[in-house]
Amino acid sequence: MSEDKEANELPIMKYQEKIIDKVGNNPITIIYGGETGCGKSTKIPQFILDDEKENCKIICTEPRKIAAITLAKRVSTERNCELGTTIGFQIGLNKKCDTENHQTKLLFCTTGILLEKILYEKGIDQFSHIILDEIHERDTETDLLMMIIRDKLLMGSDAKLILMSATLNINKFEDYFTLVVNGHPIKPAIVNIQSERKFNIEIGYLDDIEELEMSNKIINYSTPSITTELYHLAAQIIEEHILKSTKSILVFLPGIYEIESTHSILGNYESIKDKYMLIIMHSSLPTDLQKEAFMRTALPKVILSTNISESSVTIPNVECIIDFCLTKNIVKGESSMSSLKMEFSSQNSLIQRAGRTGRTCDGVCYRLIHKRIFNNTLLKENIPEMQRAPLENVVLRVKQLEYDAPMPLLNKCMSPPNFVNVVKSVMKLKELGGLKIVDEDEIFTPVDGDLTFIGKVMSNLPLDCQLTKLILFGYMFSVLDDITIIAAGLNIKSVFQTRYNKKLEDYILKTRWSNGSGCDSITLLNAYKFWQNEREKGTLRKYEDEQKWCNKYGLDRKNLHEMRLLIFKIQSRLKEMNIEPLTGSKAITWNNQEKPLIIKMCMAGAFMPNLFIQGKSDQITEREVYKTLNGLNPNKTVYFRKMDRDQIGQVYTERIKDELIENKIAESKEGIKVSFDFTKVFVQFSDKFSMIDDGKYSENNITSSALFPGTICNEVYTAVKYRKTGARSKMLESKGSYNDDNSYNSSFEIKVMPVNETREYAMNFKILDYINGKLQVKKYLCNMPEHVYCPSFNTKEMIGYITHVEHCNKFYFQPVDECNQGILADIEKGLEKEELFSAKKLKIDKLVVALHDTFYKRAKIMKIYDDSKTADCYMFDYGYTKEIAFTDLYEVDNELMAHYFLIYERCFECRMVEIAPSSSKCMRGKWTLEAIEEFRKKVIKAWIKVKIYSFVDEVASVEVFANKNEVSINEHMIKAGYARKCEESYMSKMNHNERENVQYSKNWISREKEFEDKESNIIKVSIPSPQMSRCKRTIRLEGPYSPLETSLTEVSIENRGNIQIDQTSVNSILLDNEIENYDGTVVVAADIMKNPTRGITLYNVTTLPNIYGLSTLVALMFAPNFVFYQNPEKKQFIGVKFGLGFYENNSKAYYYDHDSYLPINYENTFQDDIADINHLRVSMSCLLKGHSILATLSEDDKEECMKDIKHLLIKILSKERIPVQNSEFYPGRSDSWITNCNKIEVYVGDLYRGGPFPTIMTPSLNKDLI
Repeated sequence: MSEDKEANELPIMKYQEKIIDKVGNNPITIIYGGETGCGKSTKIPQFILDDEKENCKIICTEPRKIAAITLAKRVSTERNCELGTTIGFQIGLNKKCDTENHQTKLLFCTTGILLEKILYEKGIDQFSHIILDEIHERDTETDLLMMIIRDKLLMGSDAKLILMSATLNINKFEDYFTLVVNGHPIKPAIVNIQSERKFNIEIGYLDDIEELEMSNKIINYSTPSITTELYHLAAQIIEEHILKSTKSILVFLPGIYEIESTHSILGNYESIKDKYMLIIMHSSLPTDLQKEAFMRTALPKVILSTNISESSVTIPNVECIIDFCLTKNIVKGESSMSSLKMEFSSQNSLIQRAGRTGRTCDGVCYRLIHKRIFNNTLLKENIPEMQRAPLENVVLRVKQLEYDAPMPLLNKCMSPPNFVNVVKSVMKLKELGGLKIVDEDEIFTPVDGDLTFIGKVMSNLPLDCQLTKLILFGYMFSVLDDITIIAAGLNIKSVFQTRYNKKLEDYILKTRWSNGSGCDSITLLNAYKFWQNEREKGTLRKYEDEQKWCNKYGLDRKNLHEMRLLIFKIQSRLKEMNIEPLTGSKAITWNNQEKPLIIKMCMAGAFMPNLFIQGKSDQITEREVYKTLNGLNPNKTVYFRKMDRDQIGQVYTERIKDELIENKIAESKEGIKVSFDFTKVFVQFSDKFSMIDDGKYSENNITSSALFPGTICNEVYTAVKYRKTGARSKMLESKGSYNDDNSYNSSFEIKVMPVNETREYAMNFKILDYINGKLQVKKYLCNMPEHVYCPSFNTKEMIGYITHVEHCNKFYFQPVDECNQGILADIEKGLEKEELFSAKKLKIDKLVVALHDTFYKRAKIMKIYDDSKTADCYMFDYGYTKEIAFTDLYEVDNELMAHYFLIYERCFECRMVEIAPSSSKCMRGKWTLEAIEEFRKKVIKAWIKVKIYSFVDEVASVEVFANKNEVSINEHMIKAGYARKCEESYMSKMNHNERENVQYSKNWISREKEFEDKESNIIKVSIPSPQMSRCKRTIRLEGPYSPLETSLTEVSIENRGNIQIDQTSVNSILLDNEIENYDGTVVVAADIMKNPTRGITLYNVTTLPNIYGLSTLVALMFAPNFVFYQNPEKKQFIGVKFGLGFYENNSKAYYYDHDSYLPINYENTFQDDIADINHLRVSMSCLLKGHSILATLSEDDKEECMKDIKHLLIKILSKERIPVQNSEFYPGRSDSWITNCNKIEVYVGDLYRGGPFPTIMTPSLNKDLI
């Protein structure tokens, strides 16, 4: 049957005249009933359009974007007109319509679009007909829209309102829309669509499915969830259906997690592999992918969907529905925080879902619950969102309509919101600065507040109110353009592709966009700018080219375009309010090092109090970290458990490296070391790039080697991420239960031979030896231990040259004395005289003799370039790597290898003692190129003295002096602002103490004795992996683990519980970069959601730099109100409580849930900080309070405020503070704001009580005790 003929035979067609009559003669018409697919959504708007002809402007709302687009396309096709002319659509900022020339007569849009149009025009008279489709869903915007339209109709508007739904409570809607005019009730017209299906739908329940004797145990009705058994039951139904039918299956699931779980389990059913096409329907996925559900395919489709497929649009050729009968709703709990709660769906929703089949053939719907639950337990209809969801934007919209308190107006809604929820929303807006905290008489009221300038901006921007606050911080801090991009990106769905079976690859790609920022928002900014630059270059003009480019970089083309349109809209609205960056000579700019920090400070200010501290609770001690790793460097080491202790692990070293690459943990074998200790396997990665900030912040590339902030190797992060992403799918496949926490042990598989064959294999390669009568892995000891030139315990200082600098904490020192220089000359001259052979069979880690600068040098191959016939070779005696031609590479026989290559290297690696990159100049926690160049300039070609602090893991911690100058280079780097003082590691301190004891006792040891068992760093045990055909056994190693994995602790009282980070975040793996320091890293979340396990999940996360006291400084700069705590002597501040404030008559908190406490963990520069912070808060208040929506500050005033803000931010953040430990003090969970302080010392200022950032008052100290 053709589509036109099918459309004309729809059941709705016989109601055409009745509907036209009712709509024409009544202000309100309710059309209900009719099976899914009867034609209401496509035909009723056309009935009106055909009847009214040119004298109409119809707008039809749909609850979902995909429905609005699909219906507009369908209707334009039926009418044989181009989409965007008579028929159009508008969803978000994506629109195809002609409203300027009034050509579009029928516009399909989302509910939010219509609400925004009405609020902007202050009325509904611009429309002739308003059609609200699927009104049974009762989202907040629909309820608010119905209330406003009803109010406007009572005021005499001529617009017609048409309400449509297949399933609704007709009596409730009829009562609500009965208008009383001049004392006379005017009831809405009612049209009941009664249609019979051509095809039957059979409904099945768990009771009906055979072989389910234990069916009561596979589902828990007290806690809505999906058990593994229920997943497998659904998979069995799918398998059975696909094997006997060519038609499609639609599976309703509550969320993306459950969709991924079902997909993972389906992969185990070999009988149906490659016999169906899998399609995902979820709002986080690109619309282009979801369109596949509506296309004809050769294979049957298995569509895994949330309730996005429940209504409005019909997916063709669906014969089978599997309904888990669950949904996820945003719920406002006892606290002000929202949670995504899994609940059983209503009866009406399940009826709607069942109606997705039975269109073109008989269908079946399996409801995976018992029939008694459907009949007796499930709600008839969904609880309206107005009664369970956050209401901040609703309150703002009500205030925008210029009503008084929001509650009286909201009480006019069909289902008025809970009074407590309205109060919490008002409190939230006061906290954000959208409403004034107190009225003109200094009285606090929790149910209302005057709209501030910030609130007016919030009302005028198409954003969540917290994102508007973010934009205002961008304006104040002179990063408005970048922050506008970030706010737009956070407001829409992610611009990053979500591939449900490639989580680790997506994580790695996303971290490349982050450029080591540790910030999801900067990641978003970099990706958008990169795309925008490519567009401007003209390389993405064709759709196919752009889509291919987006796929390469893991970006969502549609969402990028939607984001771009939203940015334009925000910028246009901001311009109307004169919120623009300064330009020309007045422009305030930041350099590449400063800007990421300022963006992070905007995030901290906008999303207060969503602050968390990393690594302050349940953190193992530094000593335990090193004990866990056998003393290895935790910044570059991970470990596995459950190795077979009887195996010779060294036989499988290369196989483990191969598996690391195969599993995307590492990109190459370069620098990887594998070691074994009983059942543990340790993997050390190269730290070549982990400490260098190459300055590649530019949006024009994502090639920066810095993927994460701080000193930890990239591979340690990806290794831990591998473990966590691999856990869930493996458990689902094995029908286990999965708990998304750190306790689950994922497996890492290696194939091995039986133990006796492994031992024989090792013996053949001569890597086993009898040591003290026991067969052990052979060790290669250094020749001439008396000439090992690393620092002995006796050595306090050494003279020599720095031969190579990688960065300030990795450089190579070559001692200069007659003996060392003589040995080096003997090696190089000796090699020149020996019979050398051209190197053959080049491979990574092969030892060679390299001809470089006319000398023959000992080297190891690090990387091979076949195209240019060259290799990167590490020169042991100089510490540098050079690219050498194949023709200049030689090898020697085994005898000469043992003679020359077992001599210890003639230089050793060093780092500056007690030195770390400056928190203010090296924002990613790494050494910038500028800092490295400053260090290099001071030390290269200079006569160097190093004072030895410690020697650990073949690295010396030293203080450096150049050209006999007594000025320490370490101190110079601090004074120049490139470095800061830091604690040494536990192992370094232990070695230092041991060295001091030896030196103090004068019981010195000779070098020959100290280094007689020194293993060679050059020659190591290395053999090829045995052939896979010989390896029949699988060892499943648990891990990889890092002892640096940390937890988060809350700052706000509300945010208590198990804290997790969204798994798509670049910060989803948090590791402790400075275990030796006790001032934890500050973490900021743009959004927080309670999860079913009573914990919380953080979204769009930012980590702030490791600046002492930064958490307290952030609170003092941005929070609304404070009280302070002093030590018992009242001579030092030890803590601060901050939040909305308190009632002056009883000191009780206004908003207890959001009260927060932080210790003050640094010495008494605190009062100086308060003076600078007050100056900053005054400048910020001036910049915002000076505005009205049209009247503005002068450009000169703006410039002065913004210059002050820049100067003060840098001053506050770059100041060195001496840490102290005050964290033991905690005031408890009391809602009282009474403290132990002296009388308040008032800071005088005209903005003390005014503006969004009133100045801070601190109590006086007992100065005579200081």
